Amino acid sequence: MRDESRTNSSGGSCDSLLLPTRRERHLVRTVSLIVSIAVGISSYLIKTDFQQSIILSVVIMLAFLVIESNSMVISLTHVTKVTNSRLEHLCLSFESLDQFMETRAQLCSSGGVDGVELTKTMDRIWFSFNDIPVVLLGLANKTLGESAEMLVRRNLVHAGQDPALGTNLVRWFQRSAFTTSLYPMDFWLTPWGQNYHRVICERMRKMSRTGTAMFRRVFIVQDEKGDELISGPYYELICEQIDSGVEIRSCFASDLSADLRIDFGVWDGVLEAFLIPDDTHRITTVHYRYSNDAIRAAEQRATLIWDRSMPFEEWASLVRARLPR
Repeated sequence: MRDESRTNSSGGSCDSLLLPTRRERHLVRTVSLIVSIAVGISSYLIKTDFQQSIILSVVIMLAFLVIESNSMVISLTHVTKVTNSRLEHLCLSFESLDQFMETRAQLCSSGGVDGVELTKTMDRIWFSFNDIPVVLLGLANKTLGESAEMLVRRNLVHAGQDPALGTNLVRWFQRSAFTTSLYPMDFWLTPWGQNYHRVICERMRKMSRTGTAMFRRVFIVQDEKGDELISGPYYELICEQIDSGVEIRSCFASDLSADLRIDFGVWDGVLEAFLIPDDTHRITTVHYRYSNDAIRAAEQRATLIWDRSMPFEEWASLVRARLPR
């Protein structure tokens, strides 16, 4: 019959961590008694000295008992160390669980839809592990580990572009926002771009009345495409944003070094959204960074780009002056 008491919860053997069982101790004592009696009898048959044979048998039995006692002490010491180590890990696990439950409670009480949805996702992960086949635990660990690593490095990577997040950023920021817009600008004429534009104008009209927020944007334009921004739908869109309270500047791509010709934004000095396009200028990846180093570097880039650009109307006048008459 299998001894379940000698198997841990993960199915591995714990024999090396346990004290000898009662059966094992009785076996050792029986063996020591038999050996001591056998040695005593042998000694008596050889020397015919009964007293010496008894003493020899007792000495041998005592030796076995000493060995058993030492083994018990060593086992007790080992079990004590392992138990203390497991208690420390268990305490850490309980602390992590407490933190998890505290975070969950904060998300639930935040009142935000995203916080509540994140709570539901955490619950689904928490309660689904019992149903994951053991063979897939490694894959589940890899998948969750990749997400956890992003959080640890404070750099969430999202495939593609999420227009809804852009509008959420506009609704979320309270103090300052800096963004760039790279040519081509077709996004602004799509339904998502139009909605993003509308949310910006509505938010800035509201916040401009209180003077509590600053929104700056720089349009980075290819040299040969500058005339497309000084008339038509793009010009009207830019003027509407300026009227709502957005500070807009513009520059040619040739005015900036390659490392500054990028599509990114810094929100409230705590979050950077860094957009990466493919060869067709379609956004394929967005990095959301919030480490101190990332924010510091993003703000430095924002300052350089802002200083090397011109107020939009001044830039537009320069472009008009270059047009053939």
